[in-house]
Amino acid sequence: MDKEKRSGKYLVRQLLAYVFGMFLIAFGSSLAVIGNLGISAVVSLPYILSLITEGNFGRLTTLVFLIYIGIQVLILRKETKPTTLIQILPSFLYGYFINLSGEIVRFLQPESYFERLIILLASIFIMALGVYLYLSPKLLPMPAEGIVAVLAEKTGRPFSTMKGIFDSISVALASLLILVFTGRLQGVREGTILAALSIGPISGIYRRILQSKLDVFLFGEGSPEN
Repeated sequence: MDKEKRSGKYLVRQLLAYVFGMFLIAFGSSLAVIGNLGISAVVSLPYILSLITEGNFGRLTTLVFLIYIGIQVLILRKETKPTTLIQILPSFLYGYFINLSGEIVRFLQPESYFERLIILLASIFIMALGVYLYLSPKLLPMPAEGIVAVLAEKTGRPFSTMKGIFDSISVALASLLILVFTGRLQGVREGTILAALSIGPISGIYRRILQSKLDVFLFGEGSPEN
């Protein structure tokens, strides 16, 4: 009984870290929108679609994530696992967090390039912390990571390599769409490149500083992989 209570306690903690990490990623994305120096690759496509259609950024993010799930199902077919379909839940939650965080940061109105750069840097550090917290419990991947994992498995390429390819295609497609429909490049700028180059390494710094304490908080001991 004590063991069951203990397991339940740590599962709640893992879910809290997962959800809070997801919120921080969304919050960082909303800050990047305010900074207007470029959005991260993961949400570049839904953000560009929101500019083109004047649609809701959060809802379009959920829609694009659902498409990613559909692509996974088409690739996996009979090999599709329940965890693939369960990705629907974080898709809606992340879309909600995008809209919620957008309302929270709406008051920010940077005017100079320096102010926009500060907001961009803050968004990168916040997203990096979010990525670290979201991945640490080793729970369900969001669809953007899910589709990369499936493609990596089917092509035999390392996950990191396929992640770079997928992000590059997403940014290229977003850039093409915004140019075709508006005639000018928006949403994909120097901040997009900076985020792509720095979020991973900064997340690694958080890991080196916090991992031992976070493992105890999440699992009661070292990480299950250790």
